[in-house]
Amino acid sequence: MSYKIGKIAPDIIDEVKHQMRQDYYSFIKFDPTNNIYIRVLNKKFKDDFIESFSGLNSVFGEYSLVFLDKDFNFFDIVDLPNNQYYLTSMFFKDGKIYLEKIQNYDEDLLVFDLDGLQ
Repeated sequence: MSYKIGKIAPDIIDEVKHQMRQDYYSFIKFDPTNNIYIRVLNKKFKDDFIESFSGLNSVFGEYSLVFLDKDFNFFDIVDLPNNQYYLTSMFFKDGKIYLEKIQNYDEDLLVFDLDGLQ
């Protein structure tokens, strides 16, 4: 089957809604100072939100940061507030984690919250 010959025509909104119905991991980063991994867990959306989703606007759901030791053993999880951070901009410096805040007042300004990991 191939998309090119038109045999498969998935509905992209249905695909997105399917993903919104489940928890999934989006990426993992390593903090070399603290020798730990931080994995981003995207939490599933509420059913009423999924049913009304049309794809016309950007959606940022709830996330958790899952902390793993150097051997990938779980040791902590931190829930983040809804719609507050662009987690793909997360980085580490001097033993701290920096999370880019979502803000609408100045697109040219990057704003980060930081938290000590030690």
